[in-house]
Amino acid sequence: MTQVRPRVLLDYVAALVAVALALALTLQLPPLQTSPSPLFFGAVMVSAWYGGLGPGLFATVLSALALDYYYLTPIHSLSMGLAESIRCLAFVSTAAVISSLNAARHRLEDVLRQRDRRKDEFLALLAHELRAPMDVIANALETCRRRSADQTVQEGLLRNARRQVETVNRLISELGDVAAVGKGKLRLFKTSVELTTIVSQAVETAASLIEEKDHHLTVELPPEPLQLEADALRLEQILVELLAHAARYTPKGGQIQLGAERAGSDIIVRVRDNGLGFSADTRPHVFDLFVRDGDGSAELGVGLHLVRRLVELHGGKATARSPGLHKGSEYLIRLPIGAGRPEEKTPESGRPSEVVGPAAAVRVGAAESAAT
Repeated sequence: MTQVRPRVLLDYVAALVAVALALALTLQLPPLQTSPSPLFFGAVMVSAWYGGLGPGLFATVLSALALDYYYLTPIHSLSMGLAESIRCLAFVSTAAVISSLNAARHRLEDVLRQRDRRKDEFLALLAHELRAPMDVIANALETCRRRSADQTVQEGLLRNARRQVETVNRLISELGDVAAVGKGKLRLFKTSVELTTIVSQAVETAASLIEEKDHHLTVELPPEPLQLEADALRLEQILVELLAHAARYTPKGGQIQLGAERAGSDIIVRVRDNGLGFSADTRPHVFDLFVRDGDGSAELGVGLHLVRRLVELHGGKATARSPGLHKGSEYLIRLPIGAGRPEEKTPESGRPSEVVGPAAAVRVGAAESAAT
């Protein structure tokens, strides 16, 4: 048997009380009887503001019945003539619009509250992500300053500190790119590129994290060239982000697959892993900013969000799917082969003379070895 939540029931009781109060005031105050509609509009507004669309429409129906019975001829009857029907219909239509507007306001407030909550979570996670590398760097510097370890240990600490600097640099670059895309200041410099070359560069860039976690990466590309119009640096950045995400959320010794194929006038790139995955509830928000991934592990939601925005700037689409938590995931990007006319290039650098936003690809600690 369906149970009505106490809050929902209270919303409808409040709507009933608001209409009853409006009716009581109009009956007790003769000056209001000549034009009772404003008080009933007020009852509808209060009901919709307090309870949303349902209580607002409930108050609308009650108000229409009260107006018909007490104020529209014939009095004390629910029947009405044509003129009264038109007046009643006008009241119901206006009240329904009021309820709908208040319901839209409720939805907007919910969205803003959710975004504010995600922003707070993002800032907390960002502080954690920055604090951890800083602690490692500070420890390495202090050890070297005191010379309390031998040369081999100090070199290891410095290498670790360098990796942490690269991690912080990656995060700052990602945040800068997200801001640039959001403001429309990030431009693509498209040329004719060969996907195999881009994949090789991305695999090389992402190598350290995959090797660090002892993952096995398999790269599967068709024998024929996959040529498309794209920004080479940004396309490499997309693949690096996907490989880094797969490596980061796949248990040690996991499997990562990178593949590509031509599908009509598009090229589809897949990155699949047997790692954390995500639930069905998370799927619509995987590429959103300020979202924790999977079962709440510390994912800032910057890298995947940036992937989607960069893919969309290329005229493509990014999607993700997963059988469920801890069952792996697959990220797909679909890019049009002819994504538009390349930008005009300068003879000196082979790239446009005006660069708005970061011009270099993000280098993340992530990695691999291409299987033969």
